[in-house]
Amino acid sequence: MVFDDQKRSLKEIIFDAKDIVSEVFHGDKHLRTLENIIERAIELSENKEDDLDNIHKLGEGWVAEETMGISLYCALKYQNDFSAGVIASVNHNGDSDSTGAVTGNILGAWIGYEAIENKWKDNLELLDVILELADDLCMTGKNECSWF
Repeated sequence: MVFDDQKRSLKEIIFDAKDIVSEVFHGDKHLRTLENIIERAIELSENKEDDLDNIHKLGEGWVAEETMGISLYCALKYQNDFSAGVIASVNHNGDSDSTGAVTGNILGAWIGYEAIENKWKDNLELLDVILELADDLCMTGKNECSWF
């Protein structure tokens, strides 16, 4: 997602990722469950219903596909607002630390480091190590880093 030079929407990128997973895992007995939750998360992110109601329709996050569904829902619904997306992703009775972590990763990759409010970064333990690792990962995939 970070190096998508085609300027596609987050929704398009998620659909492309779903298509790749469908191709790689073609024939797997659990594939349709995964595809359904991705499609449901996208559908729910486009309605005006309450976040908690929508999240409950995706599960509680105790299993991987539910965590992914909730995180995709929150990332899509709040794709330009890191704080709102992360807050929505943790305000439910399920495995909210997992859904918050995954949502934060998706949104952070999507909007970039500079777009994340300082309140999320100021007291982050090992920030210098994390940024160095991000630079190293970035350089592995591309000659220049354009994250931040």
